[in-house]
Amino acid sequence: MLSPHEGIEIPPNIPHQMLNESDYDLEFLVISQPPSHGDRILSDIIESSPS
Repeated sequence: MLSPHEGIEIPPNIPHQMLNESDYDLEFLVISQPPSHGDRILSDIIESSPS
């Protein structure tokens, strides 16, 4: 879990997803290197992992 003003680096070619579990709006910034145009997969299905 990230707190406000925190960030995370995800190495290239690592599948990942983001989920806002709060009751507040979320703003986020994505910076991709190399460029990631066309590699997004949008899904209405959320897979949860065991805690």
